[in-house]
Amino acid sequence: MRLTIRQGIVSYDVSQNAAPILSKADGKINLNVGTNVNSPSPIIITFAYKNSNYVFEERESIVAAWGGSGISTFNGPFPANTKCWLFWDIDPSTGAISRGWTVVPPVTSATAPLSPQPDLHWFDTSKTTMRVRVGSAWIEKNRVFAGTYNTSGAVLTVNPPGSQVGLTGKFRGGNVLLGTGNYPLRQNDGAFLTTADQLIVANTSGLNVRVEGIQEYGTAVQNLAAFSFVSVSSASTKYQKQFQLAKSTDVDVEDFAVGMVVDDLSVSEVGNLVTSGYVTNQDWFWDITKVNKPVFLSDMGTATDVPPTTGVLQRVGTIYDVHTILLRIDPPVRLLS
Repeated sequence: MRLTIRQGIVSYDVSQNAAPILSKADGKINLNVGTNVNSPSPIIITFAYKNSNYVFEERESIVAAWGGSGISTFNGPFPANTKCWLFWDIDPSTGAISRGWTVVPPVTSATAPLSPQPDLHWFDTSKTTMRVRVGSAWIEKNRVFAGTYNTSGAVLTVNPPGSQVGLTGKFRGGNVLLGTGNYPLRQNDGAFLTTADQLIVANTSGLNVRVEGIQEYGTAVQNLAAFSFVSVSSASTKYQKQFQLAKSTDVDVEDFAVGMVVDDLSVSEVGNLVTSGYVTNQDWFWDITKVNKPVFLSDMGTATDVPPTTGVLQRVGTIYDVHTILLRIDPPVRLLS
């Protein structure tokens, strides 16, 4: 998944038809997901850990998501007359998601805070890692904050989408991969393996794979916008493919779509071509009633749910949810003029 932030809330529905993602009830905080019947979007969160970005999606509402667990947990009843910071937590051992709160304001810096309080959350920008003070040690955690709740006056504040530690740019993130026993797979630096990580299939010529989709590499022969469909130019060689924009108005055989680029590419820039799998774009807003319906190559080289009537008809995938398609490119059909 392409990201423009690290460590924060990627997106949730902010339209007038949607209820706030957090609400108060009986001294607890509920999580509200998909309240807009016209476009029930999930809440997407990304956790930064070293060089990795873990993506998690809340797809179902939860009653008493915060403040509703037992006294012995970090998500027990809220204390009286106190401001609490609400967070999501990914267990560093199991990859399981949970929720909790702290009464200590979190900090962000490149160096460790002096005289830290117990339970202080410190995002270490030098290592791109969240740490929590436990006893006399800093313990690595995967946590992102949802908002604050002040029990003095019952004031609830929801954090807006965006990085909570000032990290913006172009990044990749993915869902955590689980292996045997539903335990997370890991990279050599201890980070979880995600669907965005590139893998090499052993005993092959070096096929590059993401779990989200098989990919190839090549060079752009023109400026290409992210999430554009491309064809492979006839000037390509066995060792170096060249990508050009594919459009439904092109009828030459070499101009038919063979995949999608998911990053902006400038002329002569090397990038990857995704040829199959799930592709998520937060700028897509597919009609929820069209889930499982086909999408086609448009005259602009993008995905459209409206089939073209001239040029080439080429199905390129299926709508999976509001922001996601399942990429599966079919052979093109020339239309009669």
